[in-house]
Amino acid sequence: MLRYALLLCVGASLCAAARIPKILGGKNADPTAYKYHVAILELLEDGSTRHVCSGAIIDRRFVLTAAHCVYERNSPELVVRAGGNLPPPEGKPHHEKRVFRQVAKIMYPKDYIKDARYHEYDVAVLKIKGTFDLVDQENFKKVYLPVIDDDFEDKSSVVSGYGVHDANQKAPKVEGDGFKSLKTKVISNDECQSTRTFILTRGSLCTLSIQEKGHTCNGDGGDPLVYDNQLIGILNAPSTCDSQRPELFTRVSTYVPLIKKILGGQVLSDIEYR
Repeated sequence: MLRYALLLCVGASLCAAARIPKILGGKNADPTAYKYHVAILELLEDGSTRHVCSGAIIDRRFVLTAAHCVYERNSPELVVRAGGNLPPPEGKPHHEKRVFRQVAKIMYPKDYIKDARYHEYDVAVLKIKGTFDLVDQENFKKVYLPVIDDDFEDKSSVVSGYGVHDANQKAPKVEGDGFKSLKTKVISNDECQSTRTFILTRGSLCTLSIQEKGHTCNGDGGDPLVYDNQLIGILNAPSTCDSQRPELFTRVSTYVPLIKKILGGQVLSDIEYR
């Protein structure tokens, strides 16, 4: 019943949220080129869904996203949509290529503080019920974790998410041509620091857009930043929609040891389980 309720929802206005990740401009992206990208949805009481954030597949049973996306939520409230953003043709539900997986467990650092200025520990792992079929990679593909503490400075990278045409558009399209990508370059924390009123930590990573038109905008987080098939960043801090101002991500390489322990099934005292 859950699957059919979700299919009914994805084409309806109920699925739009007031504050969800946006890429302003950018270019329309082919979802098949970003098979690791997933949408995290909130399951509402009437069986419909509302978009919360994005995330990335890092294992057949795990997704990485931002902690602020799932902070104080309970796992039964969330569903992960993977396999693209195109609904099946009208009247042909058997052509559905996407899958919807309920979240079995939410895990994020207990040290994460939602309203803290420093944006530390803004990373979360979601364990799903069931698995993603990563064998033939027709619809899904995982993205790899980076080398521990690699800084990726000056590397060209790509952030993907759901986009808008202008900053006044309240909610991006989460289907069809609403999927966007944006080319960026990783800059040093020293260069980024001058644009921030708080001290950046080693868990922060900054980028600048290298596309003529396009930048992240009003992001709620979770958008994956990828370099060479490695997940190097998770969008965390809301943007001012200023293409000249660096965008702030969680530096995934800082948290690789913690993430690997979670994937290995270790129960950790410094992790919140929901």
